[in-house]
Amino acid sequence: MLWITILSVISSIVTIVSFLFSLRTVPKRVYIALLFAVLCILSILSASLSYNLMKVRDIERAANELVKDYEACNNTARGFIQAGLAFMETHKNLYPDSYERAKKVYSAIENEDYYFEVEKRAEEMKGLLLGISVLNRNYD
Repeated sequence: MLWITILSVISSIVTIVSFLFSLRTVPKRVYIALLFAVLCILSILSASLSYNLMKVRDIERAANELVKDYEACNNTARGFIQAGLAFMETHKNLYPDSYERAKKVYSAIENEDYYFEVEKRAEEMKGLLLGISVLNRNYD
């Protein structure tokens, strides 16, 4: 799908440039300079978007690893909730609503001593993290 978008942008640029070359009122140097500037801007924009996409994918993979670690019984339920809260706090600028929900999950277990209640809250945290990591499953 990304390649179709890239080819569409390139074909649009070629169409515009060929139209500008057909006009005889402005020297070709101006068109070439304009084309170079447009290509530089598009290159910078493309690199920026690619970097942001890679960053989001890395966060999604990290959320998936955190859930896999919990499912492999490497954490207690309370430890998993704390790890999930720390993860959400680290990435609260990308997922502010999920961070607020994670704070509510953590505040619900602060004074809780019953294992089953803590386990239930850990499943809620697992759902939050899976909601972030499920976006990554289409790319793996």
